[in-house]
Amino acid sequence: MKQEKKIPSILALLLLLGGTFAGVNLSRSSRLFKSKAGSSCKPINPQVTNITHNSLDISFITTADCASSLLIDDRTIKNPHSPSFVHYFPVHDLEAGKDYSFSFIVGGATWQQSEYQTQTASNPLGSVPVSSLAWGKVLNTDQSPAEGALIYLNIPGASPLSSLVTSNGNWNISLATSFNLAKDNWFTPPPGIEEDIIVISSDGQATQVTANTSSNDPVPDIIIGQNSLDGQLPPSSPSSTQNFPSVTAAPSSLKKLKIRNPQDSESIFIQRPEFFGDAPANSQVVITVNSPQVIDGQTTTDAQGNWRWLPPQDLSLGDHTISVKTKDPQTGLWETITHNFTVYANEDDSLSFSSSPSATIIPPTPTPISSIPPTPTATSASTLSTPTPSPTSTSTPTIQPTVRTAKPATEAGVPAPGFSLPTFLIFLFAGILIFSSYFFFS
Repeated sequence: MKQEKKIPSILALLLLLGGTFAGVNLSRSSRLFKSKAGSSCKPINPQVTNITHNSLDISFITTADCASSLLIDDRTIKNPHSPSFVHYFPVHDLEAGKDYSFSFIVGGATWQQSEYQTQTASNPLGSVPVSSLAWGKVLNTDQSPAEGALIYLNIPGASPLSSLVTSNGNWNISLATSFNLAKDNWFTPPPGIEEDIIVISSDGQATQVTANTSSNDPVPDIIIGQNSLDGQLPPSSPSSTQNFPSVTAAPSSLKKLKIRNPQDSESIFIQRPEFFGDAPANSQVVITVNSPQVIDGQTTTDAQGNWRWLPPQDLSLGDHTISVKTKDPQTGLWETITHNFTVYANEDDSLSFSSSPSATIIPPTPTPISSIPPTPTATSASTLSTPTPSPTSTSTPTIQPTVRTAKPATEAGVPAPGFSLPTFLIFLFAGILIFSSYFFFS
């Protein structure tokens, strides 16, 4: 007679208990790991900059690459550059003179403090001043573009300003839409005033330089890790002039049509950028931005052949084309130049998410600073523990013994008592539990 092979019930029970124990411990290890990762994602030195009567920007840094979102005005604004050391959020469509509270979701945890609040400026007393711009380029030590770096600009008497460095290393801040410290009117920078520029690279390195309001158009190239604007390359270097781009290299009347901002195929992270470039002096420049809604405008170059134009409204997210044309004073023919660019903004409601109460972490005393510190330094955040929910116990099914009635022997022999299905089910359940614990941990 061939005897049926069976799995002992005690072995199946041991596997079940072992799977439960392993699952609980792996879950606890996973939570501890997430808690340690979250502690390095604590927002450091949140800043509110570029405050106007209907918009503002909020930024901060972390000591590790972290994904982040901003919660403000019943909106969730996601950082499109996540994960990153630098976190930058433009906020638009706000009300004038209104108080706003905000919080962050960083590294999967919610960070909220009573100090996380700001106020928009009141409605200004007049039209936007004559267009004015601070712009330049930030490079790494190997001369590559410092994409994603954060620029803080402090001008005495002005509300703090900031910008994000584009993929080509360019940055620009509209001074025409800047407000004074009282946030009750526009601010016009006086010439010849010293200003501080702080650059925080995408890996968290801080560089501070001193510039002058008379040299904002453009600001000489800034090199990450170098605290001087005029000693970036040896004077004898043939390429030293690249660090000081000149807008008067050619006679203004002979300047060719050029778009300096944005560069062709550039990615920009502001929905209302200021466009500027070159053209013959005192000539009319016609501008067309091809978006879902076509925006037309025109301006006139100054005596040095520089033109600037600010669109009357925010641009939509996505791909755009700007076409600029002017009449050549020598030939009388119209000349046209076109650049493609893409607008990325941090606001994306379709990517919003919320954190469960168990993931909420209230840091002890992170304090937002209303003005830019002389040299921001990334500091290690204290390790915060996440509340650990108690594991839910899993009930073990009770195996009811099956009563069988003996029957007379047959030619096939005496059947073996009992059957292996319950034992097999326990073994299968234990295997599923172990696999699920491993999957959850991974």
